Amino acid sequence: VQVNRNYRTVSQNRNNQADTKSALAKHYEWLESFNESIQNGTEFTGSLDHNTCLLGKWMFGVSDEDLSDRVINDTLQSIKSPHEKMHQQASEILLLAKEDKAAAYKRFLEEIKPLTRQVITGLDTISNQYQTTANKASEKLDKLIFLMIILNVVSAAVGIIIAVFYGTC
Repeated sequence: VQVNRNYRTVSQNRNNQADTKSALAKHYEWLESFNESIQNGTEFTGSLDHNTCLLGKWMFGVSDEDLSDRVINDTLQSIKSPHEKMHQQASEILLLAKEDKAAAYKRFLEEIKPLTRQVITGLDTISNQYQTTANKASEKLDKLIFLMIILNVVSAAVGIIIAVFYGTC
């Protein structure tokens, strides 16, 4: 039971870590795409809705078990508002870019980049916490498996000794 529990903990935390790394990468891509859109006038294809981007979907699906970790819960709460503002302000800045690229780029630098940096830093913290939790559970799992191997070897040795003793009597 404990092996299964530890394995599940390792697996869930590694999956969550991968999800946060994907969201982190997507927000870097989002930032670059947004910058290109303002500077070059290309169509922005990223999400302007904080609920439909990869991070928004992931945050919606985070389990209560994940939120029981104080670092993850606190960090997640701290990035919700910047994440929402980032997407909301992006819509305004894209409209402004059609009329005044310089003003839009200034707002991008002053508003969007700091918000994105907060979100990315938070995601990195969450990812690191998932990794730490998975590593601790993995160490417990390794120790438990090693203990089970030792018990099996000792049991086999006792069985052989008993078989030899009764075999010679």
